[in-house]
Amino acid sequence: MVDRIAIERASREQDATGGVIEDYQVVYEDVPARLALADERGFRIGSEAVFSSRLMQEANFLMSVAHDQDIDQRDRVRFKGEVYEIVGLIATSSFLTAKRALLRRVR
Repeated sequence: MVDRIAIERASREQDATGGVIEDYQVVYEDVPARLALADERGFRIGSEAVFSSRLMQEANFLMSVAHDQDIDQRDRVRFKGEVYEIVGLIATSSFLTAKRALLRRVR
């Protein structure tokens, strides 16, 4: 895989007034990955769809990482200075050689 990404994981802390502060911390750096436009891989862009029983904006990018990479749907990905949310992880099985996720660029 030719691209390199950083994976960020959310952390939540409570402030002095009881509010919740959410911040993202890098948990993995320099992770080998491959990002491609989702429409090149058969996914529609710029509309809504039901994904994991939720209505949400469809993904703009498809990301592949090693099959044993720790990644969660609540994580974010940083690539070339841009931040991407994980819209969903594509079903995994013991036969896959990579994990795939649908991403949406954070604006």
